[in-house]
Amino acid sequence: MLIAYLVDIHGAEKPLSLIVKALKDMEPDIIIVGGDITDFAPLTTAERILRMIEDRVNSPVYFVPGNCDDPALLNWEGKNIYNLHSRKYEVGDVELAGLGGSNKTPFHTNIEWTEEEIRRILEKIGVGERTVLVTHCPPHGTKLDKAMKIKHVGSKELRKYIEQRQPKLVLTGHIHESTGMDKIGKTTIVNPGPAKRKRYAIIELGEELKVMIHKL
Repeated sequence: MLIAYLVDIHGAEKPLSLIVKALKDMEPDIIIVGGDITDFAPLTTAERILRMIEDRVNSPVYFVPGNCDDPALLNWEGKNIYNLHSRKYEVGDVELAGLGGSNKTPFHTNIEWTEEEIRRILEKIGVGERTVLVTHCPPHGTKLDKAMKIKHVGSKELRKYIEQRQPKLVLTGHIHESTGMDKIGKTTIVNPGPAKRKRYAIIELGEELKVMIHKL
């Protein structure tokens, strides 16, 4: 299975259109969008952006909202566009699941959870070794959750959950400056960097996991 992953669009439609054009040529089986589709814009803006991605690439889109998205996006789905927040989908041999929003920030953004709320959402979902888990916020204490490349700000409950459940892959974002890959046990974690800066990832899921991070 070929997966295209992008995150942190923040309403930047010009860079997004360049990514979408590149994705169309790659013909991914599915596209995953990891949140912050907008920059505090209303639900209608997120809907339009997600529909544009699905329409131009002609691949199913799976997404979670980010902390900067309209809370109404937590419950929205569209034709061929599937909401992963607090849900699971079977896609071929893979299970997709997701956690939208983020752990608490100093900025009181639109969708934030306490660590206890994150624990409850994750327990409700339930994931296993063949799961691709999409979480807008990164797990704590990795290369991918350092704000300003200094302080670890990811979710501690998410990290515990990954340590216990060991999903195959975690796709995250949120911390723009912490682009890259890391591992927790057998779990690979990927943050391709913000799509608003023309960054995205292509993931091949087969006998081996292959991840390629791109910048246009």
